Amino acid sequence: MVLNSEYYAERMNDDKIIDFISIYREAFNREIAIDVQKKKFKTSSFSGLENIGYVVYHLSGEPVTFYGVYPIIASLNEKKVLIAQSGDTMTKPDHIGLGLIISAAEMTYDLSRKSAINGIFGFPSPSSYPVFKRKLNWKFVDALRKYKFFVPTLPLAVFAPKSKFFNGIYLGWVRMMLSFYKKSDLFESSVIANGQDGIFRDKDFWNYKMSSKNNFAIRIGSTNLVFKTNGLLSIGDISIDRQSAIKPILRKLRWLSFLTFNSGIVFYVSPGTVLDEKLSGLKRSSKGLPIGFLNLNDKIDLAALKFTYFDFDTF
Repeated sequence: MVLNSEYYAERMNDDKIIDFISIYREAFNREIAIDVQKKKFKTSSFSGLENIGYVVYHLSGEPVTFYGVYPIIASLNEKKVLIAQSGDTMTKPDHIGLGLIISAAEMTYDLSRKSAINGIFGFPSPSSYPVFKRKLNWKFVDALRKYKFFVPTLPLAVFAPKSKFFNGIYLGWVRMMLSFYKKSDLFESSVIANGQDGIFRDKDFWNYKMSSKNNFAIRIGSTNLVFKTNGLLSIGDISIDRQSAIKPILRKLRWLSFLTFNSGIVFYVSPGTVLDEKLSGLKRSSKGLPIGFLNLNDKIDLAALKFTYFDFDTF
C-alpha cells in the first residue's frame, strides 16, 4: 500500500526514541520510560539485528505512527531460525483510518526479508486483529489460553507503579521476600524442553528479558520459574515436564503472591503445551489474544510455534 502523500516514513533508530514515546503516549494514553523502550529495541546481542521498523511522520514533522518487529531466534524442527515478533502497533488518534499502519507494516516486512528474517508472529489486540487478518494477510491458527487464580491480599502491586517513590519501596519489599528463595538462572523453555517448536533461549536473550526491574527468577524446590510482578504474579515460564505435579508449585506461588501483594496468579500459554495440559486439570481457561503469523520464507512455516508468557515482547 502506497503511503498517504501527506506523510513520510523513516526507519527506526536510536535517535527516534523520543518520537516513539510521543506516539505511544497519545495512542495508549499512558507513559513509558525512555530507558525501558531503549532496552527493548536492543535485540542485537541475541539476534544480530535491531531497530526493524518505521516511524511515520506528517509533513509538518509530527511523528504519528509506528510499526516494528523485534528480531528473535526460534527453534523449528530443532534448528535455530531467525524470526521476529510484531509489537507496538500504534497510531495517534487524529491520524487513524488513513492506512498508515498498513504502509508501515509492509515497509517493515520488506526490510525484514532483506535482513534474512524468515517470518513474523504476534498476538494482535481486538482492534488490530482485522487489519492483520484482512489487510496484511496474516494466518491465525489458534488463540492463547489464560489461566488466572485469585489470591486474597492487599492489591498494593497494582498501585505501586503509579508512584516512583512507592514503587521503589515496593520492589525493595519484593526483593526482600525473594531473598528467602534460591535464585534461578537461565533455564530452557518448557515448550522446547517438551519437544515442541518454540522461542530459543540463550544467555543473551535471558539477560535481555531479565533487565526489567519487575522480572524475577527463583527456584521452588527443584523447579525453576520466572515471573513478573505487575498487580498479578504473571508467570513467564516454569521448568516442568509431563510427569511433574503443578499443584504443589501453584500452592507455593499463591503464598508468594500473597506476600508480594499481587491479587492473583496468571499464565498465558499456547494450547497443547505442557503448562496448558497441567493447568487445564485445575481450572478452565479463558480465551486470550489470537496467535498469528506471516511467513516470509516459503521454506519456513511458523504455524507450529508454541509460546509461554516469557516469549511475549510485553514480558
